[in-house]
Amino acid sequence: MEEPVSRAEEPHWYAMNVFFNKTAAVIPLLTADEIGYFWPKSVAKNLLFIRSTASYVLDLRKRINCHNKLFLKPGSFDPQPIPDREMDLFIRVSSVDEMGMEIVEVDYAKLIQGQKVRVIGGPFEGAEGYIKRIHKDQRLVVCIEGVVAVATSYIPRALLEPVEK
Repeated sequence: MEEPVSRAEEPHWYAMNVFFNKTAAVIPLLTADEIGYFWPKSVAKNLLFIRSTASYVLDLRKRINCHNKLFLKPGSFDPQPIPDREMDLFIRVSSVDEMGMEIVEVDYAKLIQGQKVRVIGGPFEGAEGYIKRIHKDQRLVVCIEGVVAVATSYIPRALLEPVEK
C-alpha cells in the first residue's frame, strides 16, 4: 500500500538563482526528470523557477555542479514555496515580449501600502500588481516576495482598475 504524500511533498514553485550563466545547463536535467520550470531569461537570466517537491529541489541543488542559491524560508534551511497565484502573475508579466521590462529593487512593505491594480487591456491584460513610478513612468510592479520584482513598461492609467484587498 502506498503512503500518502505529505503536504511538504506536494509540488510547489521554488526559486533558484544559478550563477555564471549556467541556467541553460540545468534545464536538460529538469526536462529529463519531467519537472516543470519557468526561466524568465528576458528579464532575469540567472533565475530559474521549478515546479516540484521540496525534496526534489534540494536534491537538484546538490546534483548541479555550479554555484546556486536556493531561496529558503526565513530562518530555515527549507526551500521557500511560492504561491501559485504569485507565480501565475509573474509568468504572465515576464512572458510578454515588451521593451522596458526590468527587474527592480523594491521595499515590499512600502509597495503593498499602495493601491493594488489590475490591467484591463493591452499586452499585460489580466496582470495584477502595484503601481510605482520608475524613470518618471507609471509602471506595474509584480512581486514574488523575497525573490524578485519585475516592472512592466509604461501602462496608461486608463488600462488600470483598482483591486480590492
